[in-house]
Amino acid sequence: MRLKPRWKKVLRDLWGNKLRTTLVVLSIAIGVFAIGMITGTQILLREDLAVAWKGTNPASATLYTDPFDADLLHSIKRLEGVAEAEGRRSITLPILLNDGERKQMNVLVVDDFEAMALNTISPVNGAWPPTKYGLVVERASLDLIGLEVGDTAVIETANGRERELEIVGIAHDINVNPVRATHLCFTYLISQVGKVGC
Repeated sequence: MRLKPRWKKVLRDLWGNKLRTTLVVLSIAIGVFAIGMITGTQILLREDLAVAWKGTNPASATLYTDPFDADLLHSIKRLEGVAEAEGRRSITLPILLNDGERKQMNVLVVDDFEAMALNTISPVNGAWPPTKYGLVVERASLDLIGLEVGDTAVIETANGRERELEIVGIAHDINVNPVRATHLCFTYLISQVGKVGC
């Protein structure tokens, strides 16, 4: 089979300029790969992240109040249009790191993590729910504080006393703000005094 003159010229140009041909092929391949990566990331962010977030049964509203009693929580649950309500305590305390640096730590205190119906948290490693006097750390916070499961965290309480808590587990909480943006460590602790927020 004889090739037409124009195809002979194309093949001769491709063969005669091997470096240029290779660069063009590589450029096309990189472009196709980049488009695939962008499309895949877009699908991941738009669909998979939304599914994961909805799987936590996110709360429609979060109210920050002074401490309240169980009667107020029960009253809120009885309001028309309220399907579920939960009381939690959130406090911010300093955590003292091994190099002497202090970071801010948000501690979410819940009386029964297994009964949580809103903004649920997924265990990743170690104990779940947190044990008595055991601290569970959100997985994105580990790099910030440089500690792992089994290490001891030294925190400073509101009255200025230092207290040691063992890190007993790692969890994933899709509802917290990004650690890299807030520079805030997120942790979880079981209530030692009964109902929280109450």
